[in-house]
Amino acid sequence: MVDRVIAGDVDAASSTVLAAEQRALASAAATAAAQHVTSLKAQHHKTHISAKEYEEISQLLLLQLKQAEEAHNMRDDETLPFPGVQWSALITWYLRQFETKLCPPEPGADDSGDAEGGAEAETRTAEEDKEREAAYQGRRKIVSQIIRRLVKHDGSIVVLEGGGSGGGSGEKVANEDKFLKLHPSMVV
Repeated sequence: MVDRVIAGDVDAASSTVLAAEQRALASAAATAAAQHVTSLKAQHHKTHISAKEYEEISQLLLLQLKQAEEAHNMRDDETLPFPGVQWSALITWYLRQFETKLCPPEPGADDSGDAEGGAEAETRTAEEDKEREAAYQGRRKIVSQIIRRLVKHDGSIVVLEGGGSGGGSGEKVANEDKFLKLHPSMVV
């Protein structure tokens, strides 16, 4: 009889331990899922700029589109339609205008430095390069978002159908490959 009581106690104890392990695993899975959601939210944060900065950037982009169209009309016969400016080319133009502001030249870049400080300077330069690249990519993203807003919300810029390769064939074209033009009724 003693054997039966001990066996029953062992079964009850093992099922209690098993239930506790299952709760611990479920809790760990829930924690991991919550951390994953939090990291996704951190990756998809909204970009905020001031209204003044938005206005300045948008005016420069619109002015560049206008100047590109005017240059085309002066250079070519006006019977040829304006082919537009590629989205990525407009972003690149803007970033080149402010290249020194985004990536100022390194102080003492032409100094050779001494042998002992060379490794530290290389490390610092690599870190600065990463920071510069992050600033450049961040600015590129902001300018692209402003162009998208000028197309979708403001209507100041139109996307040309059939511009470049792939347009008009029904396939989806990435934003960077689209051709843009100032809206005909837009005054800059």
